[in-house]
Amino acid sequence: MVAPVIWLPRFLGHKNNRIPAYENIDGIDVYHPRYVLLPKVGRFLHGLLYYVSIRSQFEKMKDKFDFIYSIWAYPDGFAAVLLAKYYRKSVAINVIGCDINLYTTYPFRRMMIKYALKNCDRVFSVSEDLREKVVNLGVRPEKVQTVHNGVDKGKFFPMATDECRKRLSLATDKKIVTFIGRLSEEKGIESLTGVMEQLGKQRGDEVIFIVIGSGPLKEYIKKKADGFKRRPEVLRPGSVEHKDIPLWINASTIICVPSLREGCPNVVLEALACGKPVVASNVGGIPEIINSSQLGFLVPPNNVDELTKALGQALDTEWDRNILVCRVAESTWEKVAEKIYSDIQAITCRAQAVSAI
Repeated sequence: MVAPVIWLPRFLGHKNNRIPAYENIDGIDVYHPRYVLLPKVGRFLHGLLYYVSIRSQFEKMKDKFDFIYSIWAYPDGFAAVLLAKYYRKSVAINVIGCDINLYTTYPFRRMMIKYALKNCDRVFSVSEDLREKVVNLGVRPEKVQTVHNGVDKGKFFPMATDECRKRLSLATDKKIVTFIGRLSEEKGIESLTGVMEQLGKQRGDEVIFIVIGSGPLKEYIKKKADGFKRRPEVLRPGSVEHKDIPLWINASTIICVPSLREGCPNVVLEALACGKPVVASNVGGIPEIINSSQLGFLVPPNNVDELTKALGQALDTEWDRNILVCRVAESTWEKVAEKIYSDIQAITCRAQAVSAI
């Protein structure tokens, strides 16, 4: 595994500088070559700089691999295609969200992404929505395969709600709406704070909001919540360890995902695996997962009134946890890996057969 790390001067004391050049994780050799990135103005050169910076690592192991599998279209996927061409290897790119939803809105990056996707052997997409967008970029439809994300069933499963709340020191007599994600514009944070204010007016202290995550809008949420005239209780535990996420989900009444754009958000799958309904924006791959009103409710993105109405309805609904859990019964990371690996094997075998002729 090659997991590049952006190079930063040592005097900055950034945590990146503490990442070793090599480590072994669960028996897997992981290399961390440094790559150079020119901030902001250098985004259009990111793909080429990425390629040049990591090629020396691939040169050291050129006889040890047959296939390159890259997650994220740019700069990773672009560099992967250049490496595959140089070393005459097969390559696949997995597109997962903003690499298509956002980056293709920038003309030069769009051109690089189109080049990478057209010149790789396979494109894996985490949703049908992203698949259609990739095809609209001019990629042959038969080359793009949808493989939704999975869930770690060893961590995400139904637990007693009251017991989870006691472990987290949460009230057992309230209804809890939880957001889990990056606190940034594309995650619909403005809509989330608008809903907090409206539900606070409608239901008072009946509802508790929990906001888990970090990001550039962290202080924005605090200021908005502090300014509510009738303030609901808003808990902001910040970033929590991944092992504790199942506790927070199981302690919740509803999981809210008000995103403006998405790929296939893990939190939706994880919520269902824990038997919790989801109220979310009707964007990206979310409607492919929440495909029934027995699983949750979908609303237009950036619509506070509709989101407030849907959350209110969800809070008053008796949900069947068995139906929620069964929706993702087959959505495991093992099955995701099997699908991708099977396809990679087929591509590699075909490539080897052609080279042998």
